[in-house]
Amino acid sequence: MKTNDQTVVFSSENPNWGTPAELFEPLAREFPVALDAAGSPGWHKTLRFLGPGSDLATDALKADWRDFTNRHEAIFLNPPFSRALKMPIEPWLKACAEFGADRTIVAIVPARVDTTWWNAHIAHSAAEIRFIPHRVKFVPPPGHQKKGFSAGFPTSVVIWRPQPGIVGKPGPRVVSWTYRRA
Repeated sequence: MKTNDQTVVFSSENPNWGTPAELFEPLAREFPVALDAAGSPGWHKTLRFLGPGSDLATDALKADWRDFTNRHEAIFLNPPFSRALKMPIEPWLKACAEFGADRTIVAIVPARVDTTWWNAHIAHSAAEIRFIPHRVKFVPPPGHQKKGFSAGFPTSVVIWRPQPGIVGKPGPRVVSWTYRRA
């Protein structure tokens, strides 16, 4: 669809909706976030990022995220996904579950507890799930006409982290969590 010679991009047709600062900043204060696993030039939350334009790795899903952090640094992820573009979220969550055994990973994820990907990669591998009790207003992609986009789905913060000394997997700690919205 075109309006005034500019392409209108609908949320489901563009996977690159950014994390609002008021959501990211309290997480960055709590966790030593050193790597954005799904960034791009001018569109990343940390100095080090993976994705198009990265000096580290342009395809984050083919990279070992542990190569770019030490055990004391956390990895942040707001995964790009879109049904319309056939970009599933599942490969990102599979990577979180894998790398989260050795590193702390903090991800912003739709709270879709009835999906296969949630049960396969979050319910049985995450250390903590924080349900956000309101709709997150994501930052639009560069060049987008809207100023913000309230997600059409509930959102959660999912945390994977090493849990030494724990025998078996007790299941994630689940809490309601909020942040100060702008």
